[in-house]
Amino acid sequence: MSANTARNALFRVTQTNVEQVFGYIFAPWVKELGFTDFIVSAGHCSVILPLSSKVKFVT
Repeated sequence: MSANTARNALFRVTQTNVEQVFGYIFAPWVKELGFTDFIVSAGHCSVILPLSSKVKFVT
């Protein structure tokens, strides 16, 4: 993804390019969380954060 393409993609996130844009804008530690099932609709994007020991609450 070129810088120009990525810059434009940030304003036009679609179901087709959402994973590519995610890979471009988020830090490696965010990517390591393993988000799945990206769903894009007008004005927002939702993802699923799978259960893992890295993000499990411990009481």
